[in-house]
Amino acid sequence: MIAEKRPPPSIPQDPTNLPYIADLAQVLPIGNRQSGLSLGQLALMLLVDLVVSPVQLPKNKIPLLLQVVVVQWDHYTPLVQDQAREMLVHMIHELVISQIGPEHTGPSKQGIEDLIESIRQHDPKVVWSYEETDNKGLNSNSNGVPEPMVFVIEEVVRVLSFSYDDIRTGDNIRRDWARMSLVWATTCAVRHVACRSFQIFRCIIDSLDRQMMADMLARLTNTIADDENDCLTFSQEILITLRTIISALEPEDLIQYPQLFWTTSACLDTIFEQEFQASLSMLDRLLDKLDLSDPAVIKLFNENKPAKWDGDFEGLQPLVYKGLRSNACLDRTLEMLERMIKLPSSSLIGGDNRLLFTLLANLPRYLHCFEDDSNEQICFESANSLAGVAEAQQLPDLAHALNGFANQRHRNANDFLTQVVAAARAAWFPAMEYQSLIFLIGLLNNQTPWFRVTVMQLLCVLIPQIDMRRPEIVSQGPDLISPLLRLLQTSYCQQALDVLDNIMSVTGTPLDNKHLRMSMAGSHSTRATRKEYDSTKSLYGIPEESGWSIPMPAIQAERARKNVMAVYYTCLDTAPADGAEISSTPDVAFATEDQYGSYFDQRSVTAMSDSIRADGSMSELVLKLDSLDDFFDDRKPITTREASRGSVENRENVYEQQTLPILHKSLKRNASVTSFQNGFSDTRFALAREPVVMNPGAFASNPAAVVTRPALHARSVTSPMAAMHHMPRVITDLQSEEDTGDEPFSDDDLSISRMTTSDDALSVHSSNSRAPSAVGLRAGFRSGMRRLTGGTADRRDIKGLVRLSPQVPRVPTVWLSNPKSSEL
Repeated sequence: MIAEKRPPPSIPQDPTNLPYIADLAQVLPIGNRQSGLSLGQLALMLLVDLVVSPVQLPKNKIPLLLQVVVVQWDHYTPLVQDQAREMLVHMIHELVISQIGPEHTGPSKQGIEDLIESIRQHDPKVVWSYEETDNKGLNSNSNGVPEPMVFVIEEVVRVLSFSYDDIRTGDNIRRDWARMSLVWATTCAVRHVACRSFQIFRCIIDSLDRQMMADMLARLTNTIADDENDCLTFSQEILITLRTIISALEPEDLIQYPQLFWTTSACLDTIFEQEFQASLSMLDRLLDKLDLSDPAVIKLFNENKPAKWDGDFEGLQPLVYKGLRSNACLDRTLEMLERMIKLPSSSLIGGDNRLLFTLLANLPRYLHCFEDDSNEQICFESANSLAGVAEAQQLPDLAHALNGFANQRHRNANDFLTQVVAAARAAWFPAMEYQSLIFLIGLLNNQTPWFRVTVMQLLCVLIPQIDMRRPEIVSQGPDLISPLLRLLQTSYCQQALDVLDNIMSVTGTPLDNKHLRMSMAGSHSTRATRKEYDSTKSLYGIPEESGWSIPMPAIQAERARKNVMAVYYTCLDTAPADGAEISSTPDVAFATEDQYGSYFDQRSVTAMSDSIRADGSMSELVLKLDSLDDFFDDRKPITTREASRGSVENRENVYEQQTLPILHKSLKRNASVTSFQNGFSDTRFALAREPVVMNPGAFASNPAAVVTRPALHARSVTSPMAAMHHMPRVITDLQSEEDTGDEPFSDDDLSISRMTTSDDALSVHSSNSRAPSAVGLRAGFRSGMRRLTGGTADRRDIKGLVRLSPQVPRVPTVWLSNPKSSEL
């Protein structure tokens, strides 16, 4: 299904035996770009007219033809799309309608004809677009397939089963087509076709065997936790397919595939939020189908744990905690924690400290109920559940506090919070102090406003109960408080400073500079910036727009892939030896299907750069550029989007001018944080010529040295007008001192190209000494053209003069001496 671009065949020297030879490039000039057809698409179009009587279709080819038809149903080329639909109509006519007799008991002929008519009339119920998917597929009961696609597939199976299914031979259209679609899904190199094949499989899934599971996991090992968009989309399709399989299997059948449990566990370790949501849905289905408190189930899954599992498996619940840092996953994660906390502690679920972290995760919304009672009933039910678990674990004080909240016996939030924190301190501290502190500070990455405020309210009460002089806490350095440092640049600055007041000491570490720079990064940061810190040891990582953050994502992604690989090997008949290294599965690289090829041959650099276009002239080009400048010079009020974009660009100045002095003032309250203050004072500005990757100037100790960025021109920052505000004025041979942008451009000025600053322009002009150009002929031409279009003189006069300007053809590149590669 991949269109291969092949060189055009050469014309035979002796066309005597070829009377109808012609050069199609001259006979059919269809444009500069055209969409290519793959051999499979071409074969499909040719077969449409062949699937008619008396031609008999081989029965074993019917699933293949159905697969081709449906995956090309939404093709972006109308011709391919129409032929695919017409092929289905022909198949229904030849395989079903032609065999319907008077004693027919299958589908009614009228119903079949109605289906054909809806296909030919492009009825919306049978049409879906190329990019259309079910967006609810990640986190709902939906199977992630467009509704029209589900309708077409179900109707085709219902209609064709009349002539295809045979009990004697074991033929079954649903089963055979499902297996064919899975083969395409796991082997096709076109991402769109592979994803559609998985969707077909989900619609008609009939059974599952170990080989089918191995095929899916083999592809998942190459795409899970991969930051390429194609891989991310494809891995989501696999995860949704696995979730559909879990839902389709009965509990007694599901228990035969422990690989589904371990695949879910491995994928919950992903670094991407979308994959985590899909994995969370898989876990939800597993809890619906299986009783993970049954000792027999626990024993079976432990016995089938992959031998090559990377890292310690502490249970499912610790893998879910990362979802609390994202506002998109918060509600579903809390629901999952409430389901899992009701299960007894085990090697599959987690240890007894699960109650502590479930309590800390729920306390922010409990506190929020005192101000907003819209969800208080859900919170009261959750508190009752946790109180029951606390009683089972012999924690009466905690159970009493939670029951008091559920029965609304507490006067205010502070009264409830003080009582709960005291009960938690008596039950788990000091053993779990460090883990609790890291857990709560990490929740500050969540972008939900009320959640952040209540977490900081909880921290202000909890931190005084923690020994902040513990070595494991003090030794973390600025990384410990990096989410708080990030909040100093927001409207939560005062609450963050209140929390920092409770932190007594922070010891310097070798990674201080990196951690401080990471605290300035976020969803606004470029991909290259985030990649720079992929393997940097940290506690929280760099948050995305929702707050989703994973520490050391490169290491975490590698572990997720290794664990999926380990599960894959349990599906094979021959697993690797204990001491053998796990090798990677065969990778299938995705090819780009939706691209257009060039109808004409590749042009040379000279032809592309310097040839004269027959449909335009230099004057028309200048007028178009002039109109474009009129558009950019129209100064409109700054919108909210523009203001937010400007704040991102000046982020470093905001920190240096506002946040840094506040932080210094706060830190000076404690004499024990001198090392942390020195970490700021030892850092210096990077020179202007050095690349600024992660805002190194944000930690300078001299606020006076901060240079405020001047306002930019209304046009793009890459335009020369933006640079004119803060760079020496440039005069070229296209402009003299007397004509400061008010005279039109003349083609005669192209004879020499030179650049000087305005300070020495007079002396150079009077001496009439012209230095050789350092930027080239066309660079000077571009500079003069931009000066012309950016001028402020009367534009009507300029346009009139330009129309009178003679049209001088461009000089071909081959005529220039020593052309520079940058100008080609």
